[in-house]
Amino acid sequence: MDQIIQFATAHPLLSVSAIAVTLMALVYEIRIKSQGISDVQGAEGVRLINAGAIVLDVRNREQFNSGHIINARNVESDQLDTKIEALKSDLTKPIVVCCESGMSSGRVAGKLRKAGFTQVYNLKGGLSAWRSENYPLEKKGSSRKG
Repeated sequence: MDQIIQFATAHPLLSVSAIAVTLMALVYEIRIKSQGISDVQGAEGVRLINAGAIVLDVRNREQFNSGHIINARNVESDQLDTKIEALKSDLTKPIVVCCESGMSSGRVAGKLRKAGFTQVYNLKGGLSAWRSENYPLEKKGSSRKG
């Protein structure tokens, strides 16, 4: 314990930064949980997709075209409000929302939940984690627009 106190007094900026980052992560996790959104890892995401879940990729068109989950729909996060009505026919279907890192998709998942969608999942770690687990991606050719 003395070493921690000694480190904190020797490096106050680093210590405060570490505490701030920890608190921000904690607040983010609490906010996501209070909205009723579940984070899913790659394997659980694959299971949901194989069971008929809709995949919403909220990255911009250029990022989407460079590689996305097979059969994903591209709905940029800033266009969600205008496209949400088209998704309303799928209110009870599971929806897996993804972005590059999992942060933007968490916000979009919250909006979908508030709009009445009952099964909303955020792909934890986003497509970065998906790629690192070597799950398949497809390029521009056979994408569907949301």
